[in-house]
Amino acid sequence: MKIFITLGTLLMPAGAILNAFDHTWGTVVYATGVAIFVYFQARHFKAPGDKGRSDVRQQLRRLRLWSWVSLGFLLGSAVLMGMQAWDYDRGEWLFPYAHRNVWVALCLAGALQQLYVHYRLEQLRRHLMLLLPLGTLFFLGGCTEGYMVQGRSNIRELEGKMLYLKIYDGEELKNIDSSRVTHGQFAFKGRTDSAVMVNLFAEQMSLMPIVLENLPLHVCLNDTEQKVSGSELNDTLCAFIHRKSQLDGKLAELPRKEGRMVMDGVDFDQVAMQLNMEYARLSAESDELVVSFIKRNYHNALGPGVFMIMTSNMPYPILTPRIEEIAATAPETFLQQAYVRDFLKKARENSNKLRD
Repeated sequence: MKIFITLGTLLMPAGAILNAFDHTWGTVVYATGVAIFVYFQARHFKAPGDKGRSDVRQQLRRLRLWSWVSLGFLLGSAVLMGMQAWDYDRGEWLFPYAHRNVWVALCLAGALQQLYVHYRLEQLRRHLMLLLPLGTLFFLGGCTEGYMVQGRSNIRELEGKMLYLKIYDGEELKNIDSSRVTHGQFAFKGRTDSAVMVNLFAEQMSLMPIVLENLPLHVCLNDTEQKVSGSELNDTLCAFIHRKSQLDGKLAELPRKEGRMVMDGVDFDQVAMQLNMEYARLSAESDELVVSFIKRNYHNALGPGVFMIMTSNMPYPILTPRIEEIAATAPETFLQQAYVRDFLKKARENSNKLRD
């Protein structure tokens, strides 16, 4: 195939030179060279590493686009040269711009773009060949390192205190890792068999949930933000917590809103009716947010984890309409999670006792 590409490459300049002496034969040779080059170059073009990193794939898609544009320029130059030959042979300017050697500009543009594509592909090939052994070592190392949670905090009260990663083991919270906050920095390192939701504690105070995975994670703790980044599950969890906090904030604002409306002279019955309707709307929206989130995440660590958060504040396990809705549509993998299974068992027992 490379022989034909080389042949086409040689025929193009030969046709361009011959065109100065004989327009017809020059056009034939040039168009033949372009046709051979375009056909076999299009078949030959294979970018390396199509399954590599996203940034490499994006570069390859861009190079493919540039390659097709350059081949289009070369084809256009052959068509314009043919138009020019037609005009010269008949002495009539049927194609007004063809006789001005516009084909030369298209030929140069296509050739320069082809050189650029070839140069960039060679760069990518060398880059990927250098990264291959390093990537293999990184992959092998990543398989054994497990999780690495690196955090920073500007909360003065946490300086010097111990932080713990805790997980529910039956009815008890079990410590699985610990770290001391030193100069606003802390870190946890270990391994987990699968992605699992844990809680970050400062001594006995719960700070935030984290989906623990065998990936490098970053935790930010300050007075206005508690955020985990580094994995898709944690990004999803943080977005959910942010939306839930917004609704909780609106609910907490209702008593203050009631006081302001009363102070403004609004009738008390009207205030009560309006705020009761708003409370019912916000509560329903908050419940729907939680239930729909659990349903969307039945098959990963987020579903059981948020279910645990949702039910942990209840005085005792009991079946509510929302919990019954979750249990009725949940797959077996969700229902067999230890916390979910134990909670539903006790909730059914308590609900039966209440009915009796």
